[in-house]
Amino acid sequence: MSYSFPLLEDKELILYLNQLELPLTEQELNNPKPQKVKIIYETFVELLMGISRNQFKQPQFSAIDSFEFAELHENSIGELTFNRSLIKLMYSTGVNSFSLQDISKPTKDTLKRNISALINFVKFREDRLQHYQQLSEYWENFFDQKAKLLEEKLILEENLKEIEFQKSNELEKQNQIQQEIQEIIKELNQLQNSKKEQQNKTNQFEEMITKYENEKNNLEFELDNLQKECEQLKSQIVQSPTKVQTAITELTKKIENERNESKEIEKKSMELFSREHLITKAQKNIHKLLKSQKICQTNQNKMKKIKTNYKKLSTQFQSLQQEVQDLTQKENEINNSLKLSSKNLENISNQKESKLEQIQKSIQDVLNEKKQIELQKEKRSDKEKELELLISKKEKEMREAKNEHEESMFQLRSKFKYLQENVVNYQNQLFKVISLKQKFKDENSDSNTFNF
Repeated sequence: MSYSFPLLEDKELILYLNQLELPLTEQELNNPKPQKVKIIYETFVELLMGISRNQFKQPQFSAIDSFEFAELHENSIGELTFNRSLIKLMYSTGVNSFSLQDISKPTKDTLKRNISALINFVKFREDRLQHYQQLSEYWENFFDQKAKLLEEKLILEENLKEIEFQKSNELEKQNQIQQEIQEIIKELNQLQNSKKEQQNKTNQFEEMITKYENEKNNLEFELDNLQKECEQLKSQIVQSPTKVQTAITELTKKIENERNESKEIEKKSMELFSREHLITKAQKNIHKLLKSQKICQTNQNKMKKIKTNYKKLSTQFQSLQQEVQDLTQKENEINNSLKLSSKNLENISNQKESKLEQIQKSIQDVLNEKKQIELQKEKRSDKEKELELLISKKEKEMREAKNEHEESMFQLRSKFKYLQENVVNYQNQLFKVISLKQKFKDENSDSNTFNF
C-alpha cells in the first residue's frame, strides 16, 4: 500500500526516536508492547499538539461532578482526550486507517507506518515553522502598527473635533467682535461728527465771548469817561435848576440805557456761561470718545491676533487633515497588503496541496519504477553472470594479447637498436669519406670530379 510519506527503515526510526529521548531497540520494534507504544504516541502528541501528559492524567472536565461515581471516570476522560487528540493527529499526518488497536494491539508494520508518518510530519513542521514564525511576527507587527495607527487616528479625530469646536466658537466670537467693531465704528463716526459740530460751536462761542468781552471793556471804559465828564461838567457848569434837571434826566436816561445794556451783557454772559458748560460737557464726551477709540484700537489688535491665531489653527487643521488622509491611505495600503497576504496564503496552501499531490504521484511513480527496476535487476542478474564469464574470457585474451604485444615490442626495440647502431656507423663512414674528398680537392688545383 502506498502512502503520502516515505516508510523509514528500522535504523532510521530507532535513531530518530533516540534523538527525541525515546530509547527503542530492534527487539521492541519487532515485538512492540502497548505501554511502550503509548509513551511514544504521548511524546508525539505533546510535541506536535502542545498537550502535556498532566492534562491526560488530570483532565479539566467541569461536568465530572455530575456523574454518580466520578472517581471511576477520571482515568477514562484522560484516555478519551488522548485518543481523540492522537486520532486527529494521525489523520492530519495522512494515516486515515488509524484505530485504537494500533495502541492496544500494535504490530511492527502499523507501528513503523505510524512513526514514519509522525516523523515526516515533524520534519515538515520544522521546515515550515520558521516560515510560520516569520509570518506570525510580520502579522503581529502589522496588527500592532495598525492598532497604533488607529489610536493615532482616534486622537487626531478628537483633536480635529476640538479644533473644529474651537474654530466654531472663535468664528462666533469673531462675528460678535466684528459686529461690536462695526457698532463702535458707527459710534465713533457719530462722535467725530458731533465733535466737529461742537468744535465749530465752541469756536463760534469763543469768538462771541471775545466780542462781548471787548464790548464790555469798551462800555466800562465809556462809563468811566462819562463819569469823568459829568464831574467836569458839574464843576464848570453854573448850576441852574432847569439845566440841572435836563442834564439829570439825560444822565438818568443814559444810565438806564447803560443798565439795560449791562443787563443784556449779563444775559449774554449767562448764555456764554451755559455755553461754556456745554463745551465742558462736549470735552468730556470727546475724552470718552477718545477712550472708546483706544478701546477700539485694542479690540482691533485683539482681532488681528485672533486672525493670526485663526490662520495658524487653519494651517494646523489642514496639516491634520493631510495626516488623516495619509493615515487613511496607509490603512488602505495595509488592508490591501492584508488581502494580498491572505491571497498569498491561499495560493501557498493551494500550492502546498498541489505539491503534496505531485509528491504523492512522484512517490507512487518512484515505487513503480523501483518495482520495474527490481524486475529488470532480476533479469539482468542472469545477463550479468553471462557477461562476467565473457569478461573473464576477454580478460584472458587481453592478457595473452598483452604478453604477445610486449614480446613483439621487445623484438622491435632490439631491432631498432640494431638499426640505430648501423645508421650511426654508416654516418661515421660517410663523414670520413666526405673529409677525404675535401682533402683531395684541396690538394688538386685542377677541376677534377670525384664520383662516389
